[in-house]
Amino acid sequence: MNSIYIQTHCQARDDALSAEDSGWLNPFQARIAAIYLGREAGRSIAFLPGEAKGVQIPDTDIELCLTEQEMLVSFWRVHAEVNKVQKELIATFNGRKFAVPFLYVRSSVQGVPIGSPDLLRDRYRVLDHIDILEAYTFHGIVAKPALLDLARLYNLPVPVTIEGAAMQKLLGEALAAPNMPLWDILTKSGIRYADITLSLGTIWRKTLRQVY
Repeated sequence: MNSIYIQTHCQARDDALSAEDSGWLNPFQARIAAIYLGREAGRSIAFLPGEAKGVQIPDTDIELCLTEQEMLVSFWRVHAEVNKVQKELIATFNGRKFAVPFLYVRSSVQGVPIGSPDLLRDRYRVLDHIDILEAYTFHGIVAKPALLDLARLYNLPVPVTIEGAAMQKLLGEALAAPNMPLWDILTKSGIRYADITLSLGTIWRKTLRQVY
């Protein structure tokens, strides 16, 4: 099993708008700033923009990409290479509504062939992709928890992470000019999210897969 987590960024179109209003959840307004691939068998991989040059994270391979297009090409290439060895189930958290549509739409915008077109098909059968949020709530039958709340419930380490408006502010600063300390913070946060998603995916496979 592998996990995917993405960081997206959108420049506010009006200086009066806050980071929360700037469209970072919308693939038609925002772009992908970084992609994180957590791996159950192997080192994690972070696909980062050129501004992150110099960042080093333990047990993580860094691929620097000059453009969003190059980042998507690199991601789909690595995804294909990993699946050549053994086809891996992809785990996301709320990925059917965020990460996967973002990857698909931005690939289309950038003219990049989609390397795995089956990640949104047949949400009730786990073949290529498992959305952890849907799996743990049986597609919304029970209340949907936040990722970190779910991690705490299963006694997983819950590090300090960055999201929402705080993430947008840091990404804006980090993309404006090379800033290795900021990218170190952002990359560690992205890897943590990918790792938590992967851990919850493996727990689901051991304990809940049989009733899915």
